[in-house]
Amino acid sequence: MKFQMKSTAKAVALGIVTLAASAAFATQTPVEFDLKGHDEFVKSLGKDAIAPQQRTAEESKAILAKVYNEKLEQHVSSFHYEKGVTCISCHDQQKQGGPDWMVPVTNPPMKKECGDCHETQAYVVSHTKSHSKYECTVCHMPNTAAGPNDGSNGKMDAVRRLHTYKINVSPDASTWTKDKDGAWVLSKDEDGHGYVDLMWSCARNAPADYTVAEGRGCHSKATSELDPGLVYQDEKEVYGEVMKWQKPVKDGYEQIKGGVERVSKLLEVTALPYEKQTQIRLLLDKATEVSDLIEKDGSWGAHASHYLQDRVKSALSYIDQAQTLLDKGGY
Repeated sequence: MKFQMKSTAKAVALGIVTLAASAAFATQTPVEFDLKGHDEFVKSLGKDAIAPQQRTAEESKAILAKVYNEKLEQHVSSFHYEKGVTCISCHDQQKQGGPDWMVPVTNPPMKKECGDCHETQAYVVSHTKSHSKYECTVCHMPNTAAGPNDGSNGKMDAVRRLHTYKINVSPDASTWTKDKDGAWVLSKDEDGHGYVDLMWSCARNAPADYTVAEGRGCHSKATSELDPGLVYQDEKEVYGEVMKWQKPVKDGYEQIKGGVERVSKLLEVTALPYEKQTQIRLLLDKATEVSDLIEKDGSWGAHASHYLQDRVKSALSYIDQAQTLLDKGGY
């Protein structure tokens, strides 16, 4: 996919990266595929897949330029880019990591993790019952290839992590679409941002993605080793499951906001003494903390549905207690 630069700054940034890459590959040696900490996955690929790769410096530079063009195109379509996040905001450009899936291109180590900025989301995810051992990138940055993935086709060319980050919770969205010339290009949402569709996020069949292998095939109908009820046949089925998580949290959020507003207005006309009013305000503060947590997290239950539903119940209980105190005091 060819990326058209839209500003001089982007062109300069990519030029610097490409020049650095040229220097790095001036002397070319065979590179063995090495994914530290994932020995079983690497072993499962077989000897042919992980055999040392021999390429000329020119071939390596061409591969590296293609990879960075792809990732840069994806990243500049994201909300992260609009907020000023660049490659080196997360990656340590001073170091080189292992090769990226059977090709000798650099995979710069991370100097920041998602939770360093997304603290609220990291806190909520820490309470999940089902995905606690997985990193954010498993769902938000899946290995993808250009084109849709219905969960059955083995996408061995899905070798690099998608840099659009946001998951589009829709029953029919597709990360990739064809342009007028029939080439696969990134889809954009109503705000002009690229995104990850639910199939690529939850139910992809991407053998080159170690997170799928270590996640027991995730929810793919082709590879999943999970219980049958956790295997999804298509994107609409994934969407239906996500709605089961989100609807109770969204409904509860609206109840909390409405309850806090209602009780706050009644406080203006209550005959309760001030110390009793203070008790009510403290209860409302606790309820508001829950609605703020839900809003800041932004997943509406997808990150940890059971936990957020429990928090909703607590918030509604605080509001009920506040209402009871008000009713006893008269108006």
